[in-house]
Amino acid sequence: MARRIPAAGLLLILCVAAWAFQWPLEPSAVRREFGGYLGGYLPGMTFAGGGSPVLAPEDGELVFAYGKPRLPDGFPLPLGSVAAYAHAGGMLGVVSGMQPASMADYKPLVKAGEPLGMGPEGERPLRLEFFDLQNRRYVNPRMMLPPVADPLAPSLRGAWLVSGAAELPLERSLAVRQGSYFLALDPTELMPQGQTGMPFRVAALLDGVLRFDWRHDAAWSSAGRGMIVSADPRAERELYDAAGRLRLGPLSLSRGRSLLTVRLTDFAGNAREYSYALVVQ
Repeated sequence: MARRIPAAGLLLILCVAAWAFQWPLEPSAVRREFGGYLGGYLPGMTFAGGGSPVLAPEDGELVFAYGKPRLPDGFPLPLGSVAAYAHAGGMLGVVSGMQPASMADYKPLVKAGEPLGMGPEGERPLRLEFFDLQNRRYVNPRMMLPPVADPLAPSLRGAWLVSGAAELPLERSLAVRQGSYFLALDPTELMPQGQTGMPFRVAALLDGVLRFDWRHDAAWSSAGRGMIVSADPRAERELYDAAGRLRLGPLSLSRGRSLLTVRLTDFAGNAREYSYALVVQ
């Protein structure tokens, strides 16, 4: 059973100063959101460049710029270029994919709104990342950029209880054996501009008690492992299954009747709930 929850405003904003940054390209050009999964966790946001000017998101000092397919040490640059700018509050802004010949790498200082270069043409995306130098982690660009009107609530394309190799699709009601399960979810968010992404927050409740509360707020590296979710740090590999679905758990189910609820919330505060009645045998 799905239920739309009225928006209650923006979620917690963890930026240096609320919306101190500006969009480098139009929000309608966003193609992939922070936390999108393509064989790995995306610690930034990608845009369709369209050959448009890429604007400085904030006043900054040029730290590094390079516009060749490989760095001097041979490390490849898949998007063909990279430019990093130091901003106030210890935030590093990294823009990858600008046309190399257009990059304003001759400017040691830039002002917010000044062109940094031209966006890529064709299918190659532009990538934006914000890195918190003090806490040594990437932060969700949505937490730094001005909000965009969004009347659409996230949706859940599928949910499963997983035990070993067995998968039980969740329906409005389901009879299951008692035991330990993982909850596999395939959530999505349709943005007003037409692209899809991952909801900012995914929570699961069992009989009204919050069991999992997962947010796309940050990503960092610890002991060689990719970590995500500040409030409840998880290794990236532990939070996704081989199909790219969210994997929450373990969840212990005891005999009797239980109500499992999945709550999805986007960055604008739009939320939707899905509830499943379980008969545990």
